[in-house]
Amino acid sequence: MARSALDDCEDYMWRDLMWAGRKEDRFVLDLDSIVDDMTVKKRGWYFGADPNQDLEARGLDWMLKRMLDSKHGKKMRSSRDGQWQSRLVADHLRRVDKFRELFLFCVHVLSGQPARGTEITSLRFRNGVANHRNVFVLDGRVMTVTSYHKSQAMLDMPKMVPRFLPWRSGQIAVIYLTHVRVFAELLSVQGQYGQGW
Repeated sequence: MARSALDDCEDYMWRDLMWAGRKEDRFVLDLDSIVDDMTVKKRGWYFGADPNQDLEARGLDWMLKRMLDSKHGKKMRSSRDGQWQSRLVADHLRRVDKFRELFLFCVHVLSGQPARGTEITSLRFRNGVANHRNVFVLDGRVMTVTSYHKSQAMLDMPKMVPRFLPWRSGQIAVIYLTHVRVFAELLSVQGQYGQGW
């Protein structure tokens, strides 16, 4: 069941969000080449935002090119005035939300002992104002770090629980963050849905 969910999730991402239904249109990221400094506390920081790696810019360029080369994707922009078609943009953003739900399930069941609901839904890929991120790339593997508070009353500190995603799940996570998410944020801002739609 979990493997078929991951297959469905991966196919859905490539086919419905990235316009790459054919296997030969897909790619594999070299996660070993990603440098992720876990000590950076700057707001908004994550490995994809590192200007030395240029992952977000390359991901957005790839997505825009695929969109314009795709029969269905290019319909999102009006050929007359270049404006985004709000109904198609909203449909795409709904598909992104559906993917995120499916991927959350895959991460929950495939990355070791399942985390509690409040632990897994509090994952942050980017540093916030008061909270630091807890999704990292370490030695070519995607790692999540959650905190477990059950023993905090006795020990006066939460227990940190690192979990490593399987290779395929890590690929999906990084491609989502550096390609699909960046494109979806562009759509939500330019389509006037606001950030985070």
